Amino acid sequence: RATLNSAIDALNDKEYSLSQQIIGQKQQIAEQEKVVKSTPSVDSRNTNSSYGVLLVRKAQLDAQLKDYLSQYTEKNSKVITTRTELAEINRQLSQLDSGGGPGNGAPIPSDVRELRALQRQLASLETDLTVTQREIARKRQALTLLPNVDVSPGAIANAESGGVGALTDKGKRDIAAEDERGRLLSRYE
Repeated sequence: RATLNSAIDALNDKEYSLSQQIIGQKQQIAEQEKVVKSTPSVDSRNTNSSYGVLLVRKAQLDAQLKDYLSQYTEKNSKVITTRTELAEINRQLSQLDSGGGPGNGAPIPSDVRELRALQRQLASLETDLTVTQREIARKRQALTLLPNVDVSPGAIANAESGGVGALTDKGKRDIAAEDERGRLLSRYE
């Protein structure tokens, strides 16, 4: 129980940190968008909506891959398929970044490249936040599955010495079963 509580606390701290990073990243993106809008557009590539769609799909695939990796091995067909899709999305993104898309002969201005890099970082941070929130939910669920057993140091000492507040044989078996359940649960996780 204490281990799960400390893990949840650590994940809550990570969640807060990621939330703050996302807020900062969104502010940087807003500032960079102002810079991009203030510079004259060379071609319509700057407003290419397919880039945004690819970023969203990449973020979804990243989250899906992290979820699969927590459940499956590297050789699972779902993991392999997700990695393949992610590689294709990354190839398309790099092609758009380099200006290699169809009909795109001129290089992309550095302001736009920087904006896209910020958007990728934001998508990555949002993916990490989602995965962290899912881990917190799993740990909280595991915590609720644990029964409330009050084992204070005094009760343990009395049980060992056979004193007045000693645990009954059933109580000792319950604690032993709970210890075994905790070991199995941590091994499973």
